[in-house]
Amino acid sequence: MTTPATHRAQAVRRCSEPTSIGRSSRALSVVLVVSLLGVSCSGSVTTEANIDSGSLGPSEQIVVVESTSDLFVAESISGHRVVVDWRGPHPQFALPMDRYTLFFFSFFSDVVDVALDQLAEECMAGRGFDFKFPERPVREMESQHLRRYGPIDSSTIASYGYAPVPLSAEQLALIAAATQKLDPTVDQALRGGVGEVLDPTGPNAPCMFVAGSALTGGDSEVGSEFSRVQDAANQSQSLALSLPEVEAALANWRECLAAKGISAEGTPLDLAASFKRDPSEPPSKTEVETALADLECKRETRLVEEWALAEGNLQLRAYQDDPELFEQSRRGQLSVIGNAVKVTGIELPENALSLLD
Repeated sequence: MTTPATHRAQAVRRCSEPTSIGRSSRALSVVLVVSLLGVSCSGSVTTEANIDSGSLGPSEQIVVVESTSDLFVAESISGHRVVVDWRGPHPQFALPMDRYTLFFFSFFSDVVDVALDQLAEECMAGRGFDFKFPERPVREMESQHLRRYGPIDSSTIASYGYAPVPLSAEQLALIAAATQKLDPTVDQALRGGVGEVLDPTGPNAPCMFVAGSALTGGDSEVGSEFSRVQDAANQSQSLALSLPEVEAALANWRECLAAKGISAEGTPLDLAASFKRDPSEPPSKTEVETALADLECKRETRLVEEWALAEGNLQLRAYQDDPELFEQSRRGQLSVIGNAVKVTGIELPENALSLLD
C-alpha cells in the first residue's frame, strides 16, 4: 500500500503561487473550493469587499430584541441575527455571516474533507493505485466565534489559558502525513504536476480535482464567490473597532481589568497575544488567572455583545450591497455540503440542520 502523505493545500492546487485564503487551517475544505475550483493556475481570485462603516437606516439595522445577563439576541427585519448565549456548558455565538460562511464551521469542513478523501481514494483505485488517506476525525458542530474576541469559554480557559484546545492524535497524524513525500507516479495521479494548468474535467485530471469537481457539480464559481464573502466576514471585526459603541465598551473592559490589578492596552486579542508560548507547554497560573479575569470583564461590560452587534450591522450592510453574491455563495456551499453528506453518509446534528434551512 502506498504511504498516505499529502498536504491538503498542495493536493488541490499545484501552482507556483498558491492563492492565500486566510483561515485555511480552520476549514481545509475551503482550500479545495477556493484554490482549486475558484481559479485556474493562471488566474487569481478577486477578494475585494468594501464595507462602509457609516450608520445604517433604522429600518435596515439589526436591533436588540432580547437582552439579559445570559442571553443577547438582535435581529433585522430580514431575519439576520446576532446571538450571544452564555447558557449551557459552552457559550453559543452567531453572526449574520454564519449563514453565508458554512465552510468555516469545523463540522461542515470536516464532512467535506472526508468526502474528498473518499472520492479521491475511489479515483486512485480506478487507476490502479492502492492509496488511502489517514483517517479524518469529524469535529462537533460548534460556533465559529468562540475565540473571535479572545476565548470566552471558561472551561477551556481553566485548562489552556489563552491557547486553543490542543490538536487530537488524529489531527496530529494528518499533519505528520503532510510532511511526507509521495512516490512521483502516485503524486502525479493524485495532485498533478507543479506549475501545470489543470483541467478538473479532463480524462487524466488528478484525482483530487476529480473529487472536488464531483462535490461542486463542476460549478467553477463556488470558490470565487466564497472568497469574496469570506473577505466581508473578516473585515467587519476590525472595522467595528472604530465605532464609538465598541470603543466605549473596550474602555470599560480595560477599566474593569485595571480594578482587578491587570493592565491591558488595545483589545482582548492584544492581551491574549501577550501570553504567546509553546502550545505544548501548560499555561502559567498568571495566564489562567488573567484569561479568567478577562472573561469576567467581558461579561460585566457586555463587550462581546456590543462588538458582535456592531459587526452584525456592518455585515448586514455588506449583504445589502450585493445580496445575490451572498445568496449564490450560500447555494454553492449548500450544494457542496449536501453532496458530501451523500458521499459519506454522515448524519447531521440538529444544530447543523438549523443552519441549512
